[in-house]
Amino acid sequence: MKSFEAKLYIEDNLATIEFDVMMKGEYDEDYTPGWNFGIIENKWMAGERLSQTAPRTHLALSVYNKDNMMMVGEIFQTDNHGDLRMLITSSSMDPKAVEATEEELIQEENLAKEISLQFLDLWLKGKQCIKYNYIYPHDEPTNPPLPQKHIRKEDLWTKKELVETTSADVASWDIYIKKPGETEFVYHKTYTEEIDTESDLEMRDVYQQIKHNKLSETYPDGTPAKYVPTERDEDGTWKPKEN
Repeated sequence: MKSFEAKLYIEDNLATIEFDVMMKGEYDEDYTPGWNFGIIENKWMAGERLSQTAPRTHLALSVYNKDNMMMVGEIFQTDNHGDLRMLITSSSMDPKAVEATEEELIQEENLAKEISLQFLDLWLKGKQCIKYNYIYPHDEPTNPPLPQKHIRKEDLWTKKELVETTSADVASWDIYIKKPGETEFVYHKTYTEEIDTESDLEMRDVYQQIKHNKLSETYPDGTPAKYVPTERDEDGTWKPKEN
């Protein structure tokens, strides 16, 4: 099982996901995390003091680990200097969430929702960026994998132009790498991949759920939606809730 964490934010008008991939050791060659988008539900419990005008449920975008169905993505805000700040929500793993006031939590959760919708709007327009950082706890290889940044190009064409047997749409991605000792990414190569139309429909559905603060009971194809109740462990980390 590949362990990883993810930051979701907007940078250079691109919906950006930055993965910190935890490598198991110098011989680990599994570089790609198994992930998908998910929704975190921040719900104020009955009996908690809450302003009458504030909604009792906030939804925000996240990323989950396909191996254990746990949410591992947090929404970050980018300031005017390009620095990232993790938003403090009732589902946040940031210890400051425990100390935050009701007003602060509501403001942060509203901002998380706003950034989630902005992120999804850009993602659906093809303005996408995915970054990969590789973290070694020990035994780093002599030539560790370089940090990568994949940026989807806006120009789309049909695969029929390349392979005459199909007319499926494909997207082009540019890969950038950060060389040792350097601070900037440099262009490496370009690749193409087929566009997943089902994923596009799912993302539009996710947008509507977050916009209206209401989880859907089914996926767009009619199958029941997967819902994973969670709770914090002694370290404050979210884990699947035991029955």
